[in-house]
Amino acid sequence: MFFKIFLLIINFYLIKYITAECSQLIDGISLNFVNQKGINLLKSESERCLNMLTCDVLSAPSETIVEWIYNGKIVYSNSAEEFNLIEEKNRNQLGLSETSHRICFHDLLASNGGNKKKKRSIFGFEADIRCRVRLACNPLMTIESEPFDLLDLSSPPSTPLSIKIGKEGKRRRNRSLRTAPSISLITSSRMEIAGSIIKLMCKANGDPEPKIDWNLIAVDGNELIMPRSIEEYPFITDLNNGDLLVDTKMTEHASFTLQCRASNCFGNDLATSTVILLRD
Repeated sequence: MFFKIFLLIINFYLIKYITAECSQLIDGISLNFVNQKGINLLKSESERCLNMLTCDVLSAPSETIVEWIYNGKIVYSNSAEEFNLIEEKNRNQLGLSETSHRICFHDLLASNGGNKKKKRSIFGFEADIRCRVRLACNPLMTIESEPFDLLDLSSPPSTPLSIKIGKEGKRRRNRSLRTAPSISLITSSRMEIAGSIIKLMCKANGDPEPKIDWNLIAVDGNELIMPRSIEEYPFITDLNNGDLLVDTKMTEHASFTLQCRASNCFGNDLATSTVILLRD
């Protein structure tokens, strides 16, 4: 009996904490996949990945934790964490964000080498791939995708060993596949009430570590003739970790789109992020 009472007390304070953390949202919390099945195949700009899987999430607040699951095993986790200023905590917000979590199909294969005993499929191996998402401020709110259909792959997955090329060519290809950048997380869009400070995220994998640059490419629905460096816009602050802070009090624009570019000596990857501001 004492143990049951203890659990009830813990649950009460957990729910109270969750409610407090999510209480500043005007329309309440929400969590949904952008696409019905959850996982889609992305036409990637990355030079290292032919089959980029994306798990696109629409959530409020924007903080989400995504787990990639391969044959029942969590092999990769990615989190989108918001930046909270003290003065922003008392401001009601929409917090509505679309976040794209991405992973290369070949990286999933490499993460689960002990797969030889699995039932073989049309591609020579069994692959049950899912993504599971939960809100950071409410871990009890969780969604899980349907299994990804291997038939959706743009080309049959192959390892470099199966490609009949010379030893030197094989060595160069292996190195290129390992080191060229690929964007693993991007804030695809963010809708917010004007006057707030919001964060846009762009994270990338690669070796050497990719350099991330942002440029403004469209304003109020009009595409710019040439991309403009964010250094020209005082309402945008580069956090020097791939992420941006946008002070919407300092701009009169209703919307704008930025492009994130991750690059190193072996290639680059691109993704866009659109901000939509609502005004009274």
